[in-house]
Amino acid sequence: MAAQSKELTVKTCPRCRDAKPVSAFRTGVVRGVPRVSPYCRPCEVEYRREHYNKNRQSYIDAAKKSAERHPEARKAYQRQYREQHRSQIAENAKRRANSPQRLAYSKRWRDENIERQREAEARYRDRNRASCNSRIAEWKAANPGTVQHYRRKRALASRIPGWTNLQAVAAIYAQCPPGWHVDHIVPVVSPLVCGLHCEANLAALPARENIRKGNRTWPDMP
Repeated sequence: MAAQSKELTVKTCPRCRDAKPVSAFRTGVVRGVPRVSPYCRPCEVEYRREHYNKNRQSYIDAAKKSAERHPEARKAYQRQYREQHRSQIAENAKRRANSPQRLAYSKRWRDENIERQREAEARYRDRNRASCNSRIAEWKAANPGTVQHYRRKRALASRIPGWTNLQAVAAIYAQCPPGWHVDHIVPVVSPLVCGLHCEANLAALPARENIRKGNRTWPDMP
């Protein structure tokens, strides 16, 4: 009886040669007869992977034929799978989207298809105008310093006349002493006046003095 009990509870995997409990083997019913897989679960996974790699095209062809024969059943299975694994699918999609290879490919594609990217973004904004505006408003409220930086940067770009010596402008910024600011003598961004971003309108000032001056005063103001 002891030998019979051992045979019912222990099985040797012919692949790894290890004696394991029967619970380590996959069980099922084939044509109404209970069956135990010949391989333990890890070995069976390895065997199935090897078999798939050796016969990959056959598996693909069989899957296509099955989908053509039973399109509705396939759609129902895919729908059920997505519902049961929604979080896992989202996590996998996020991981793939943020992989170094994917990010590099996306950047390369955008660089090579600038106009198509802009058109796609414009179509998305048109379809989702309310949500886009809401996200933009939330981002601006959370990043006021960055918003001010880009507003000033955009304003400076629009105040550069064609005759500006950009090298002289760069030299003024490079020679500004530590703790000082490069000030626009006539403010560039102001509700009262519109100065130019050029070498003649730049001067180095102590930071405290520049902050106190603000954008509402300038020499010879009326």
